[in-house]
Amino acid sequence: MVTMMKMLKRADILLIIILLFLSLLPLLFLPDSQTSAVYADITIDGQLWRRVPLSAHHGHETITARTPDGHYNTIEIDDDTIAVQDADCPDHICIQQGKAQKPGDIIVCLPHKLLIEVKGTSPDGTTAVLPAR
Repeated sequence: MVTMMKMLKRADILLIIILLFLSLLPLLFLPDSQTSAVYADITIDGQLWRRVPLSAHHGHETITARTPDGHYNTIEIDDDTIAVQDADCPDHICIQQGKAQKPGDIIVCLPHKLLIEVKGTSPDGTTAVLPAR
């Protein structure tokens, strides 16, 4: 009876080690998600308005995006982050979303049909598809 308990404990430990090894195995086959160039695509009404490189940006820049019907969003680029600083939309949700920096981050102003989407390019030149927060 005592030897059966020892055997069961050894088998449990062996099973745990095998399961840990198998759970870490996919890490060897997943692509490296490092991005070399991070940029933000600013689209208004579905059309690309401007592409802003974030990884190579230094300093502070403010740009104003105007919609075809005369509304505006003031966009602030501060080093490697981008945010909507001011807008004349009624809800100001785009301002409250804060700064975007990592690929997958998105800022949206629905009343103005403005979309700021942070993307990345991998070292081989392909667009990196990374999940949002």
